[in-house]
Amino acid sequence: MKEKAVSESTRVCKSGGMVALTYVTGTLIDKLENIFFTSTPHEIEEIATKCGLKRKHNICAGGIIGYNSDSLNKLSDEDFQKYMERYYLICESESLIEAGGLGLWIGIKN
Repeated sequence: MKEKAVSESTRVCKSGGMVALTYVTGTLIDKLENIFFTSTPHEIEEIATKCGLKRKHNICAGGIIGYNSDSLNKLSDEDFQKYMERYYLICESESLIEAGGLGLWIGIKN
């Protein structure tokens, strides 16, 4: 089913277009596997490549552990900028994607 969904997304995308795939991973798998597609960064990479996509980014969409929207909203502009600088440095770490629970794979159709 996962491969069919990615294949169909790729089919309707024009050549050179972008496809974004979100997936649940890590600790959230047990809680959400019957609701959402679950995967690992490695598995999503394999499926996307097989369907004719080339990775641009595969990031942790859940943010840095320990921060939630309330705590982020309370940061000063300067502290939020520091948070984002740190996040951009580590967001493509496979271990962070696994720990964060939400992955965002962005690719380009060949």
